[in-house]
Amino acid sequence: MIIATGKHRVPNKNTTDDVAGKLTKAAIPFVHSTEMCNESTWERAITAARNGRLCIVGLGNSAADLAALILQQCEIGDKETGTSTQIHISARTVPPVFPSRRFIFRVDSLGFLVRLLPHFLQEFFVHLLWSIIPSSKLCNSAFPPHLKRWTKINGRVPIIDKYGMIAFGLQAGKLLGHGPILDITTDRQVQFDDRNASNTTIDMVILATGYKEECSLIDREDRLNGLYKIGFGNDRFLPIRSIGEEAGYIAKEISKVYH
Repeated sequence: MIIATGKHRVPNKNTTDDVAGKLTKAAIPFVHSTEMCNESTWERAITAARNGRLCIVGLGNSAADLAALILQQCEIGDKETGTSTQIHISARTVPPVFPSRRFIFRVDSLGFLVRLLPHFLQEFFVHLLWSIIPSSKLCNSAFPPHLKRWTKINGRVPIIDKYGMIAFGLQAGKLLGHGPILDITTDRQVQFDDRNASNTTIDMVILATGYKEECSLIDREDRLNGLYKIGFGNDRFLPIRSIGEEAGYIAKEISKVYH
């Protein structure tokens, strides 16, 4: 039996300032990113984006992946109908956004090298890349300057722009960077913390607000009975690579039993 339910498996379906409650009161439909799992929900999100009335709350890899996929779908329809897609992204802090590849360098290869460095050099190298890679600088400048930027990575995972759609969307004005939601009126007008920004009509919100750390399902490791833990470490840059390394080790342990 393989229990692949993860360390972060319980979704945060609200924010500390109760955005979900405000959306409910204003009768604006909303879903958590984990609920983007059926065709009708995707169609509603794509329609709202094509009308310029979709908002994604959060700026992590879930938010980036959803925005990229919705933009890809909308690009096909925009060419046929002449519509102009816009997705509003509401964020409290702005993380670095890195392309998955830059020339011959892949982000996972660079991450593997970076994690071998002392901690203070890791932080320095990440911020250096953030300040010199053109698409990373573009993504940073697309959000209001008063929002907090990451000063320390400290185990967090930067956004990986897997398809180049985040940088493209921000540059083309299809992705609009905002601060957090301040207020929502009953006529679906959302006010972002953008310093003197006007209200924006929103038809649908996706809460890409992450997960709680909850791993009570596995509270022990019993190798005699075939129970192993994978992925519960604190790798700073490459958790997927670490999981692969752990899986290889466990596979060798199991193979010894059946040799």
